Amino acid sequence: MYISYGEMLVSIGEPQNALFYLKEAISIVSQNTLKSSTESQSNSLPSISQTAVNITKSWMALALDKVNKVEEAKAVYEEVMREEGDCNMALGNFAIFCHRKLKDFDRAEDLFERHISTYPTDSSILLKFAAFMKSGRRNYSRAGDLYEKAIESDANSETLVR
Repeated sequence: MYISYGEMLVSIGEPQNALFYLKEAISIVSQNTLKSSTESQSNSLPSISQTAVNITKSWMALALDKVNKVEEAKAVYEEVMREEGDCNMALGNFAIFCHRKLKDFDRAEDLFERHISTYPTDSSILLKFAAFMKSGRRNYSRAGDLYEKAIESDANSETLVR
């Protein structure tokens, strides 16, 4: 419940409130992960994967970014990248964060490239990468290629109509 509520709060523009619930979720999940590694399978809490933990941390980084805690958000994204370098949500959001907040275009491009090499049909990130290549890099040829890949991967998406 903490994770879902935190995600919703970020999505509806209440990142400050989301931080409480996401931190609680990470605390509970971390305790569960520790218990799972030291106790037998009779543990009463369900096992939660490291990917789920990292997705929750990615939501927390997004919330931190939205309340202008840039260094904290960066630290959380970097932690997720160390723990799981191909975490879908973290790769895409960290790429956008590097572009928009850090103005680190090289790192943003690297993260976008890693994301689409792991998730080649993720049309939402293909579109964001295309926009980055168009406005951030002014590489219109590459941007065009990325827009075409996005269209091929999800031709019926409402997002592509814009």
